[in-house]
Amino acid sequence: MDQSKQSSTNFPWPAANFIDGWYSYTLNAAGCDIATGVYVTTIQNADPGNSTTYLICEDYLPFQMVNFLAGSPDNTGSWFNASGNPVSGTFDPATQNSALFTYMIDNVPGCGPVFSTLYVDENLNPDAGENASIEVCEGGTPFNMFNYLAGSPEAGGQWYNPVNDPVSNIFDPSTDLVGNYRYHVNGLTPCSDDNSFLTISFIAPDPAGENATITVCESGSNVNMFQQLNGNPAAGGYWTDASGNPTNSVYDPQNEPAGNYYYNYPNIGCPQSATITVNLESDPNAGNDNSISVCENITSLNLNGQLSGGADTGGQWTDVNGTSVSNIFIPQNGISSYDFQYHVNGVVCPADQSMLHIQLEQLPADPQDINLSFCQLDPIVDLSNYYPAFPLIEFELQNGIPHSGSFDPSIGIDLIVMAVLPSGNSCADGEGEMTIEVVDPMFENPNNTVNLCISAGTFNLTSLDVDASATNGNWFDESGNIIDPLVDLSGGGNPVYQFITNTGGGCGAAILTANLNIYNTVEAGENAVVTFCSTDSPENLENLLPAASSGLGTWSYQGTPFNSTQFDPTSDLPGSYLYVVPGNGPCPADAAELTISVQPAFTLNAGDDVDVCAGSVNFHIGSAPLPNTTYAWSPSQFLSSVSQSQPVVQVPATISSDMSITYQVFADNGVCSASDQIDVAFHPLPVADIGDQYEICIQDELNITATGIGTYAWAPQFLFEDPSSPAQHLVLSQDAVISVVVTNDYGCVASDTAEIVVHPNPVIVFTPEPLASCSPLEVEYALDTASQFIEVFYWNISGIGDFTQDTLRATITESGLYTLTVYAMSDFGCEKSMSYPALLEVYPSPDADFSTDPIELSTIDPIAQFVDESIGAETYWWNFAGLGTSTEAAPIFEFPAAEPTNFEICLEVTNTYGCVDSICRILHLDNQYIFFAPNAITPDGDGINDNFSPVMMGFDESTYSLEIFDRWGDQIFFSNEYGKPWIAQIHGGEYYAQIDVYIWQVKVKDKEMAEYRVFQGTVTVIR
Repeated sequence: MDQSKQSSTNFPWPAANFIDGWYSYTLNAAGCDIATGVYVTTIQNADPGNSTTYLICEDYLPFQMVNFLAGSPDNTGSWFNASGNPVSGTFDPATQNSALFTYMIDNVPGCGPVFSTLYVDENLNPDAGENASIEVCEGGTPFNMFNYLAGSPEAGGQWYNPVNDPVSNIFDPSTDLVGNYRYHVNGLTPCSDDNSFLTISFIAPDPAGENATITVCESGSNVNMFQQLNGNPAAGGYWTDASGNPTNSVYDPQNEPAGNYYYNYPNIGCPQSATITVNLESDPNAGNDNSISVCENITSLNLNGQLSGGADTGGQWTDVNGTSVSNIFIPQNGISSYDFQYHVNGVVCPADQSMLHIQLEQLPADPQDINLSFCQLDPIVDLSNYYPAFPLIEFELQNGIPHSGSFDPSIGIDLIVMAVLPSGNSCADGEGEMTIEVVDPMFENPNNTVNLCISAGTFNLTSLDVDASATNGNWFDESGNIIDPLVDLSGGGNPVYQFITNTGGGCGAAILTANLNIYNTVEAGENAVVTFCSTDSPENLENLLPAASSGLGTWSYQGTPFNSTQFDPTSDLPGSYLYVVPGNGPCPADAAELTISVQPAFTLNAGDDVDVCAGSVNFHIGSAPLPNTTYAWSPSQFLSSVSQSQPVVQVPATISSDMSITYQVFADNGVCSASDQIDVAFHPLPVADIGDQYEICIQDELNITATGIGTYAWAPQFLFEDPSSPAQHLVLSQDAVISVVVTNDYGCVASDTAEIVVHPNPVIVFTPEPLASCSPLEVEYALDTASQFIEVFYWNISGIGDFTQDTLRATITESGLYTLTVYAMSDFGCEKSMSYPALLEVYPSPDADFSTDPIELSTIDPIAQFVDESIGAETYWWNFAGLGTSTEAAPIFEFPAAEPTNFEICLEVTNTYGCVDSICRILHLDNQYIFFAPNAITPDGDGINDNFSPVMMGFDESTYSLEIFDRWGDQIFFSNEYGKPWIAQIHGGEYYAQIDVYIWQVKVKDKEMAEYRVFQGTVTVIR
């Protein structure tokens, strides 16, 4: 500041009043001035631009919102939504809706934040739906065309008929034209309008035809149901079965069920379906040919009962002569063989027949009845020996069960056996009855074996049979001595005793034998009591109960079989174990009880494995002490005690490398012991390094990777997408200081910081309006003057090339969508580009073309069918040589046929974009000739063939002349007026021409040639 002009100022002073310069402060002390001061520089605050509204359509490309603020905003601020949350500066119409955004810049030291707002007003594209085609019943009920558009059309649009006149949405089939109806929906600015087309065509009444019923044989050929419908069904519909499932028009009677089938022809106004009712007739079934044999004594037989399974009833029987017979067959004397035929007729299916042959067979004789008696001790008898005259005799019981014919009296029961003589045919077998009686012996069981236990002491032999008593005989030992029947068992062994009767009675032998088997008793041993620890090893049970070493017995625990030979204290249950030795023959089993108790072992916990970092606090290991238990730890390194249950681990302050120690602890309470171990890993601190300083452009990606192994925590967190990743990718808009904290897998921590300097990107202010037109498209764009930080700049149109001028001027002729891209670079090398996909569109032009049928007209048939062969055409306008016009795609036009000439036919087509193409072709009308003359006339006044008058076409009637001559060559009639007939008169009409043959000649010139043509012939007059 100029000292000569300085003035005194009191502070504080409004910042707006400051100007750049030196401001001094002077203090007078003891007569001396002491001065100091400050140099003030005023700083211009950032420019956030002016608040505005930006109107867009939902199909716009994503854009930078800063580019659409009013004014000249600095590109260094941040964006926030209406809730105050930070958002990206890019607005994507495809994913976002109308909203208010706030732009804030707060990066000028000494200045407060500045704000502006942008309201993005997004309009949606209109939706006129998708094109559709429908068929309508002519003269049907009016309907709403809107309901037949495809897609999801918006209501409220405008309809246009095939000649582009606005109409309502109601189509009346009785009055309205068929063709293409356009539905137009206006778009809200700046969105484009949308159109869809509904193609309507008439269809004949009842296109599905009329209902019909048919009957088909189940084994017949396939039937085309479409051909069986009544009425006049139109082709192109579809078929469904009774369940509504799709099917085809061909009915296969061998694989498809009977019932209703439906032909469906979707349309509007006419019936949409017709029903074919299919009745399926089963093939007549007369069954299979059969041959049967019946006995000669049969009185009658129902032939229907001889038909094979599934045969139809109600058929007709005939004999070998074809004579109808009853189904009840009665044999005749002296005839043993018969043949019959069975007939079943069908309605649409062919008839079926089967044959039945009947053979009568001879009845056999009956064997005689016999009564037999046997002793129970007699040998086995062959019953066939009683029928020597019948070598084929068979036997069965009364219930029909076959019998072998061999009878064993030892079974001791009476029996009736039927002797059966097989007939060998359909006749019943011959039968005779054999009555067999069996007489019981003295002793029912003469030989007896008895098992006895020695512990019983004695055994009474008379218990074997009530008849073996002293009143009937005596008992003898093996030496033949008479003995008392109460015998002593103490000697053991296998003694044999016999009872011999002294009476008659019964049949067979009178000796009863007793074979005694005397068994010794068994021992299971003495009871025992055993105690285990739950951690003891398994013990063999025979060591606990010596008697078990015999291996004769089995173990059980509380009534459940115990299948192991060992007791395992770690898994088996304590309690009572029973050892049971099975009985020996009739001697009972024996058992011994083993009582086992298990004292539970205790567990020892040294603690969870631990990872510690150098310098961490000391900590305890182990668990709380148990009563009456001693402890021992090893090794002793870093431990406060080796005999305590919970010693302290003393962590060293520094560690150069990873180190691990396994501490083991042992404990004993006098009964059970336990041990455990813990791993303690000691780790050094990790290393963290992210560098010191970085320089980048705004929005550039900065890749930073931290050194060190472990997990990461970057700060400030909001700058990082994943603050826990070692490799970071930053995109910044302003300077920042970042830091990282590295924590390794063991919780050890280290940190580092770095500074990031951010240079500004080029600011491109460019708001292009989309351009679209038919070819050629003229393009002209320029950047807004608010653009800044641009050193190098150029434009690019996809597929066209680059343009380096400040103002883009280009002409595009090829149809298609084009992307415009703007490229810029700052003096720091920071780059920026903005792309606008599909910003430019050159609509494709249609290609007009057509052909005619026929390719040349004639004066006889001057009608032409015009066939559109255009490509990309949507609407049509035909000009038929100024004689008429049409907007149909394939019109038919009739031309005047007075004279041969050429017609210029022009077609102009327009596609959906409004682009136009046209073509003109010459259609020639050629002259054709017709000449006809009758060869006979009957001039009787009935109005039919009364006169002779040739008919012609393609000739010049003014040059016409007709001459008629009689058979002598005399001219009897002449006329040069075409159409004047000869009415069969001669001599100027004074006389009638008689019945005869007359010669005629016509001379006439055609319209396109100078020469005359002569036609000659004869005509017969018949009266």
